[in-house]
Amino acid sequence: KVLVNPILDRWFRHAGYTTLGCRRWFTGLGFAGGALAFRIIPSCGLYGATAGFSMMLGFFALHPPGFKANYMDVTALHGGLISGVGNTIASVASSIGPPVVAYYRESSGSWSPAFNCSALLCIASAAVFCTTSSTVRIEDIVAAEGKSEELDGHDHSQ
Repeated sequence: KVLVNPILDRWFRHAGYTTLGCRRWFTGLGFAGGALAFRIIPSCGLYGATAGFSMMLGFFALHPPGFKANYMDVTALHGGLISGVGNTIASVASSIGPPVVAYYRESSGSWSPAFNCSALLCIASAAVFCTTSSTVRIEDIVAAEGKSEELDGHDHSQ
């Protein structure tokens, strides 16, 4: 977080990336690197797995300037609510994860399916964030919808 993120941010800004572009790159790299680590960890020995987990956590350190900072881009007035919803989703995932991993481990006798599933979730998360994220504030969207209502005289709330 301290060394790599500022360097990457300067490089992306110098290359002309927008705030949204930077957010997408940081998140995409974080998830892709984590997915790669998840794929290689099961085939490594003790020292390789330790290095793999360290690499995975290093890539996940790219998330704060990515999707975590994006909470504040999405709303100025309701940042706590949006952050709370994100944390709730993460809490649900952390509650479901252990029984799913136990099932994979018990049914296959191996850790590989659990790591492969985690890698797939990372790739899916990167794809979703990198294609659907926005820096347009909710307040701006609501204000624009209110103005369009005033212009055409119709109630669009239904």
